[in-house]
Amino acid sequence: MHELTLLCVGDLHYSISMLTQVKTTHEVFHQPQRIQVPLFQRRYVWNENEQWSPLLDDLLLIAEVLVEGKEAKPHFLGAVVMQQKAHEIDGLPTRIVIDGQQRLTTLQILIHALYQCTKEVGLEDVSLRLQDLVFNPKHYAKNISDQVKLTPTNRDRDIFQKVLSNAASPVESETVFNNIESANSFFHFAFKSWLYFESDEHSPDKDMVRSRAEALANAVSHFFNFVVIDLAMDDDAQMIFETLNARGTPLSPADLIKNVLFQKIEKQSDAAELYDKYWKPLENEFWEKEISSGRMLYPRLSLFINQWLISKLHKEITYRRLFSEFRKYLDSRNSDIREILKDIYDNARIYENAHLRSYIPEGDLSAVEIFVYRLNNLESDVFKPLLIWLLDSSRDKVPSGEIQKFTSTLESWMVRRVATKANTKNYNKFMVDLLKNLESSERLKAGTVLEELLAKQTSYLSHWPSDKEVQHVLKTYPLGWRITRARLRVILEGIEDSLRGWGNEKTVHEQRMRRYSSTVEHIMPKAWEKNWNPVTSDSERKYRDNMIQTLGNFTLASRRLNSRLSNGPWDVKRQALADAQLTSLALNKDVVAEPEWNEKKIEERTVRLVEEFIRYWPVPNEKLPKDFKSPNLEVTKLSESESRVGERWSLAEESALKEEWSQGLSIQEISGLHQRRVGGIMVRLKTLDLLAEEATVEDADRIQSNKSETARSEGTLSTSEGSI
Repeated sequence: MHELTLLCVGDLHYSISMLTQVKTTHEVFHQPQRIQVPLFQRRYVWNENEQWSPLLDDLLLIAEVLVEGKEAKPHFLGAVVMQQKAHEIDGLPTRIVIDGQQRLTTLQILIHALYQCTKEVGLEDVSLRLQDLVFNPKHYAKNISDQVKLTPTNRDRDIFQKVLSNAASPVESETVFNNIESANSFFHFAFKSWLYFESDEHSPDKDMVRSRAEALANAVSHFFNFVVIDLAMDDDAQMIFETLNARGTPLSPADLIKNVLFQKIEKQSDAAELYDKYWKPLENEFWEKEISSGRMLYPRLSLFINQWLISKLHKEITYRRLFSEFRKYLDSRNSDIREILKDIYDNARIYENAHLRSYIPEGDLSAVEIFVYRLNNLESDVFKPLLIWLLDSSRDKVPSGEIQKFTSTLESWMVRRVATKANTKNYNKFMVDLLKNLESSERLKAGTVLEELLAKQTSYLSHWPSDKEVQHVLKTYPLGWRITRARLRVILEGIEDSLRGWGNEKTVHEQRMRRYSSTVEHIMPKAWEKNWNPVTSDSERKYRDNMIQTLGNFTLASRRLNSRLSNGPWDVKRQALADAQLTSLALNKDVVAEPEWNEKKIEERTVRLVEEFIRYWPVPNEKLPKDFKSPNLEVTKLSESESRVGERWSLAEESALKEEWSQGLSIQEISGLHQRRVGGIMVRLKTLDLLAEEATVEDADRIQSNKSETARSEGTLSTSEGSI
């Protein structure tokens, strides 16, 4: 049936001419043809649990009915959209798959597996009928690729042809990692088992095997139905693809970007070559891995393109708007698509190499690589556009000295703000402002320019904490309650590297500390009551509990201590730390030498570690604004309600509370982060006019739950640094 359809995309309306028909598998595949999956579409991803098993169950149900001689009902497999493609007069008719490549590929694998089985059991007539659904007659095939009717996307093409040529023999699917081989093995063994059901494979009931084989062949050929939509050659396939994708399970932004790029160049003779050179290398395990950003997981390649585009446009771009912003960027550029592909590829390889190097646990790393290691552990992906801009291969190369200054400056700014729990609100906006300023300055002095930009900040949202502020805050600041273990480990590892002579003018005699191998350990345990000296008052208990969470009471161990050792008395704990410490772990040398460990020792060690901290992550104190006073050095007055509850808040803590509330954290989560009673949290929220006076804890959690649901539905990436 021909239809003239009005398709709406945003404010645009398109009229397309299409032929819509319901067809069986036999009608879709039996004629000589070439069904081609464009190289820009994603690879085959269907799997056993979600697709193969349900499909097999449906097929076997129909076959069972046919074996019993009853009338079976057709099974609907959904819709596929294909577009006519011009071909040579004596060549095979060719159609491009716009939508439905996963089910078409699965059907071809399934039919081929059944073809193999029937051929193996000697049912030549049945296997020939199935063969015609998978292979073109030899006299139609001018080359090897013409022999099979379906041509998958480039990435799957070799393995697909290998499977269909029987070069890949069926094996247990648990031992196979490629989805196409796994699917072939899954269906092959399932069919063989079903054909020999209640029959000995070595001396089978041949009539029963034939009956069941014919039932399977008829079921898959004539009782699986599709709605097949055929588009004319001049219809806008890219627009239709995006519209159909928006209505189904969405592809990642990287998939859509790949689609639009290769749609624009697919008619060029070197399209496949460009794909192999610039995009195929980005379809590996590293790039396909899902990375946590905020409370959700996203494919790394999509996140990288998001960061890359921010570095180009110097504007905030949410994940949800990445594809639309990329299309605008593409339309506004006069450069060849090849240049954009090459730009993405070149910068992606720099990004990938730096990340892979940062995973190496031992030895020295470059300034960029150690920065990437710490950036990932600080959970601060929001600043990666700055790194991409710095290393951008399409721009003038920044001198190595300036690169080192850039990364060390940004790292110092970040770590100092993490350690003093400075407000992270609007980090996205601030990062974009930095990009704009860097872009308008001398690129070859990027490190020097960045230092000047950060040093002159006078807002609590962006200031660079001074030595005085770091010393003041860390003296009593309960880091263990306020920052993640990963961030605390970064700080302790940096101090260890400093003690070994890295990052300053001392002679380096040792390697950096081994990465990814240590755990953060309290020296005086949180559960101190049983084995440590008792305290006599609530104030002393409160003081000890706070001191236990300060910097001087933390160290690193090469393995996590069990609770008996971790919570044991000091002589046991000291020996455990000595046994568990890493080779030449300077951080522990002063600790294991102490005959006793108490609050005074913690205070003394905190002072020593803070001095090492400010030496390793320096700040140009002379360049900082003289008239700026950090709210970390101030304390707010108590409200009347808080006087009763006994809670005192610094302006820094207030700022952190506002941020956590805006992120949708529950009252219990906020209480845990601040180590304050729920009642105190509720009172301060009301004092700040973030909650109504009559609001209960249940009301507050309901408000926060709604925020989280809204963030998920909008696809925003909420992180501690804001939305990426």
